[in-house]
Amino acid sequence: MLNRLIFGVLLAAGLMFAHGVSGAYAVGGTSYRSATKADAKAKQDPDYIAAVRAVEGKDVERAIVLLTSVAARNSRQADAENRLGYSHRKLGNSPQASEHYKKALAIEPNHQGAHEYIGEAYLETNDLGMAQKHLKNLGSICAYNCEAYRDLNAAIKAYRQRKMAGA
Repeated sequence: MLNRLIFGVLLAAGLMFAHGVSGAYAVGGTSYRSATKADAKAKQDPDYIAAVRAVEGKDVERAIVLLTSVAARNSRQADAENRLGYSHRKLGNSPQASEHYKKALAIEPNHQGAHEYIGEAYLETNDLGMAQKHLKNLGSICAYNCEAYRDLNAAIKAYRQRKMAGA
């Protein structure tokens, strides 16, 4: 009985560690965790809320305007920087997207979404090595068991298949 109790406690602790203990957010239907206090505050900001809706509605130009305003008011919002990167990447602006992902990771080095999306941006510029680096980072962050890891891993596999097929 005691062994089962200990196992249950350890399992719960492991799940909390693997999945983070703060709130989740979604970009394009994908849920990630964020840990900064600034991000928690941003989620109450009307511009941030409107930007999330704009991203989900694929109106990334509007999202960029709103998120730029949010980030200007507080430079410690990893989620806003990550969403700015995502929005710029969807417009085809990989260099600017990468800068925002790097800002998000400077604020929150274990930001799952930023690691996934910067990895995808590296694939778009044919830098498989850097994409693999971010996949490895995700493996360390979430013990190879999070949506961001699975999504980037799938993107890397698809990239390799395209390259092998001569695309």
